[in-house]
Order: sequence, then structure tokens, then C-alpha cells
Amino acid sequence: MSAQVLAALPALSVSMRVDDRGTVVAEPSGTGWRRVASLVLIECLQAQQTDQRRRLKICRNERCPCAFYDRSRNNSGVRRDVRYCGNAVNLRAHRARKREQAASGE
Repeated sequence: MSAQVLAALPALSVSMRVDDRGTVVAEPSGTGWRRVASLVLIECLQAQQTDQRRRLKICRNERCPCAFYDRSRNNSGVRRDVRYCGNAVNLRAHRARKREQAASGE
């Protein structure tokens, strides 16, 4: 897990128990946002155990604070939503190139 993600997680507690089939089960604890954060932590643990953690990513658009699950076939996704995040990044890069061309007199 990246340092950025770890820094965002507060100290959380998750309960572990053995169910009637003998399987260890993680259960969220707390209420409100702490319960939601516990659920996210449990999902991260399960993703790590099933080698799906590599598909949990943070959007590379600096204006998008979202994490997402990369569903691309080759695990190459870098943005949460190409239509929104990708378009915004590409538009900013295009405008920066145009400004640079205008400034250099081309």
C-alpha cells in the first residue's frame, strides 16, 4: 500500500472471529465514518490476499482525490474515469502546448 494511502487511514480497529465453518472472518467495528473506513481496510486486506491489490489505484489527475479499481485487461489504468479525469488532463496539456507555441512565436 502506498505511503499516501497509509497516511490517509486513521487508526482503525477490525474484529476477527472464527465462523461456524472454521473460517476466520474480519468484521468492521465502530460507527459512522470509522465503520466505513474499517470496511475499506478489510477490502484492502482481501485484495492483498487475492493479488488484486495491484488494481487498487489512486487517480493520476491531481485534481481528482479518488481511488479506483483498475478493470483494464492489462492493469494499465491511471485515471478513475477517462471521460472526466483523462479529458481534463488532456485538455490542460493541450492548452499548455498552445500557450508555449504562442509564446515562442510558432
